[in-house]
Amino acid sequence: MPKQAIITNSLFYGDNLGIMRRYIADASVDLIYVDPPFPIEPKPSELFKVEYDFVRNYAYPIATFEDVWRWDKETNATYKEIIGEADSNLAKAVEMLHGMLGESQAMAYLIMLAARLVEMRRVLKENGNIYVHCNALVSHHTQTIMDAIFGAENFIAEIIWEYQKDYYLMMNYKPQHDVILFYSKSESHRYKWNHMVVLPDQAMLEKQYPYSDPDGRRFRTESLIAVTGWESGEWHGINPGDKGKRWVRSIGKLEELEEKGYIYLPKTGSIPKLKVYLDDEPSGEIGEALSDVWSDISPITSKSSESIGYHGQKPMALLERIIEVSTEPRDVVFDPFCGGGPMLAAAQKLGRTWIGIDATFLATSFQRYLLELASPEVKYDFTGGPTDIEMAKKLAGDNPAQFLWWALSLVNARPSDKRMTTKEGSKKGDRIDGIIRFVDEDKGRTKQVILQVETRHPSVYDVRNLYNTLDKEGGAIGILILLEPPNSQMKQEAKAAGNYESPDGQHRYPAIQLVTIEQLLKGKAKLELPPTQDTFKEVLAGSQITKWEIGEKLI
Repeated sequence: MPKQAIITNSLFYGDNLGIMRRYIADASVDLIYVDPPFPIEPKPSELFKVEYDFVRNYAYPIATFEDVWRWDKETNATYKEIIGEADSNLAKAVEMLHGMLGESQAMAYLIMLAARLVEMRRVLKENGNIYVHCNALVSHHTQTIMDAIFGAENFIAEIIWEYQKDYYLMMNYKPQHDVILFYSKSESHRYKWNHMVVLPDQAMLEKQYPYSDPDGRRFRTESLIAVTGWESGEWHGINPGDKGKRWVRSIGKLEELEEKGYIYLPKTGSIPKLKVYLDDEPSGEIGEALSDVWSDISPITSKSSESIGYHGQKPMALLERIIEVSTEPRDVVFDPFCGGGPMLAAAQKLGRTWIGIDATFLATSFQRYLLELASPEVKYDFTGGPTDIEMAKKLAGDNPAQFLWWALSLVNARPSDKRMTTKEGSKKGDRIDGIIRFVDEDKGRTKQVILQVETRHPSVYDVRNLYNTLDKEGGAIGILILLEPPNSQMKQEAKAAGNYESPDGQHRYPAIQLVTIEQLLKGKAKLELPPTQDTFKEVLAGSQITKWEIGEKLI
């Protein structure tokens, strides 16, 4: 049975290849933006030979946004599936690249991408566009794959996004750009394209319009005399006819312009000039047609207000430009690697329908926050998370890290940077899995709720461990999220921990609170907390983020 086109905003958790094949209909998407996680930039002498520290915690191998491409059984199977179609352009391209790169990290990356690009072409409408974001290490190989899948004749542009990066020591040219490959699905004359004018930045405007009136209106000047013009004659002590020239306007018109403030008089004896005000200029006259070099959009840095702390995050302005150029309102925008990037939020802001996929619950949690920030009334379908206790238990068994992030997202908590990194520390329970912050005093001092997520059969020792962690870390309230229900001894121990009392003495909250996954899924959990700060907003506001707060930073 053919799949139905998705016409409502939709966010999926899971592998994008399987989700595309299962859920997304043929020719149903207007624009695809692909920002696949790049192979991490290596040292110049170690191209695609990067060593990774996979296990920072024995139970939770957290490397949230650090996507590692290795040639494994799955990669090999996908490679054989592609080259099995011996007469296809893609099979020829992949086999050629494999001959050059071998079973390398780069080739594993390209195999992963090729299989997904085949599906992306299927779901793209005939007049649809696709943008693939690359870095210099893989852009040329990626273009070979794109030519094979979409056709070299449907290549539209190689966009250079120029940015500034600081490097203390370089043994080669300083890298300062990414490549965005722009293809259409069908003949180039049919693809969607909206003309766009790029306005200069403030510094450039001040250079182009160097003068200003006392009221702050900026202007440039133009000559009022030329070989051809309206008339000669003396005005302000100047007669251009003495040099065989004329005023470009009649003297009567010049006097009218002067009365309206449009004449610039440099000094006595100098030739008057015409004032051309910036705010009178049509936007098309000020700016320039959008080119394939984008140098006016700054990258995300650790100090950017948009930053959520992971390597490779793209700015909202970049994604808004792509959407505005290549779609119309209510078109469908698809981001199959949405991660922590704001493509879906940009689409929501600009009135497009969107589809997003990511393979981590932490990323889908960020997406949900970004969407609500862009539009508080946003509505969408979310597919892929556990919907009952049995599914939750399966996730906990299959992938403890994903379960942790998913469980924390149920209470709008963020992962902590203070997870223990040794077996001994974890056995003692001296860890912080998640944090919720609040302020309940006039001094504005931030306090924290400490969360621990327990997937094992719980006991009273888990409550005591949380209490000890609370005392050691200076936490105000502790929450224990349990996969299995607590026993009576645990409940008594939690009650014996007493209350946290707000400084005004008017509010009390249980110091230790127990909540189960089943209660959270059924909406029956009742956390007793002071008014909390928005945990994700704190991250997005540019706070100093350590590398365990939202996943491993890549540097």
